[in-house]
Amino acid sequence: MTLDEIRARLDEIEAERYSIHQDAGECALNEDQQKRWDDLDVEERELREQLAELERRERVAESRKKWATLQVGSRVERGLRGDDVTRLDARAAVDRARAVLGSDDDAGHVPDEARARLERLLQTRNDNTDGVYLARRLLVTEDPDYREAFLRLVTRNSPTLSPEQVAAVHRYEEFRAMSVGTPASGGYGVPVELAA
Repeated sequence: MTLDEIRARLDEIEAERYSIHQDAGECALNEDQQKRWDDLDVEERELREQLAELERRERVAESRKKWATLQVGSRVERGLRGDDVTRLDARAAVDRARAVLGSDDDAGHVPDEARARLERLLQTRNDNTDGVYLARRLLVTEDPDYREAFLRLVTRNSPTLSPEQVAAVHRYEEFRAMSVGTPASGGYGVPVELAA
């Protein structure tokens, strides 16, 4: 049984007990009512044990999700991290960027209006706007490690970056160097969603 099924059955047991109580009124339970009450007690105990075990498993699974990206000795790549966006074809880059915009985990800090505007820009390709370039840049600069590194680099005199943040900055520099018409020298890239 699922958690919801167990909870629904516990509610039914409670309702049936109430019905037995109402039928008995002020009198003691008759033999059939007492047997049914006892059977309901046994079933309730078993269901509560099952419920406790399922809830425990659910808590463990939820707790493990928090640690899913941690692994001793090697990094587990998730979402944006570690991608070589220059190797993604145009459609894949735009699709991945749109997925980032649609994710509250990755873009929850971005107002809905800015998300909608970025969504339109990702679909645009003309003399003024290259949606594919924007998609690739979004994938590089919206990496959580890059965002944190960017904020540290622009707000602190002597920032200390984690190895992951250093790698994210290097990925941006490689992306910038690979971009046609973009000089290799210059500052840090403002995360796309901050600029929106």
